[in-house]
Amino acid sequence: MRPDASSSPIALPFGRAASLTQEETLATLASSPKGLENAEAKQRHAAVGPNLLRPQLTPWWRHLVRQFASPFIYLLIGAAALSLFLDAKTDAAFILVFVLLNTVIGFLQEYRSDRSLRSLQRLVVRHTHVRRGGTTTFLPTSELVPGDILVLEAGDTIAADVRFLGETSVECDESVLTGESV
Repeated sequence: MRPDASSSPIALPFGRAASLTQEETLATLASSPKGLENAEAKQRHAAVGPNLLRPQLTPWWRHLVRQFASPFIYLLIGAAALSLFLDAKTDAAFILVFVLLNTVIGFLQEYRSDRSLRSLQRLVVRHTHVRRGGTTTFLPTSELVPGDILVLEAGDTIAADVRFLGETSVECDESVLTGESV
C-alpha cells in the first residue's frame, strides 16, 4: 500500500501483523475470507487512495550533479588543476574537455533512461485477482485497499503487503528487490 497507509483508520499495528492470528488480522481490517463488499472497498479507496508507489521524480539538475560524484572525475579535475599550476594549459584543456564530454554523455543517457522508465511505468498496468463480496474479480492493482483478499496463483506478482490466509507450496522470487540472481 501507500507509505502513509499506516495513518489510515484501517491499519495493522506496525511490527505486530505477523504475530496476529488469521481471525485477529481479519477483525483488525474489518474484512472476511469472502472479501470486502464493493461499496466498502470504494469507501476505503477514497480514504486511503490508490495502491501505487509515489513516483520518485528526479529533477534534471540532479542527474547533472550526479555526473560529478565520482572519484575518477575528482582525480581528473585535480590533474587539470595541477596542469594549470604547472603552466601546461593545453593538457589542462584536454582533460577538462574530456570531463565535460563525459558529463554531457552521462547526463543525456541517465536523463533519457529516467524519462523512458517513467513512460513505461505509465503504460504497464498490473492486475490481480481479488475476492470481493464472495466472488473473484480481476482488478488493476491500484484499486486494492486494506482488507482485500487476494487470490494468488503460480506466477502472480504480489501487488501489496499481504498476510497469507491459506497457502500450499509458496515460493517467492525476491531477486527484483535484492538484486541477487539466485
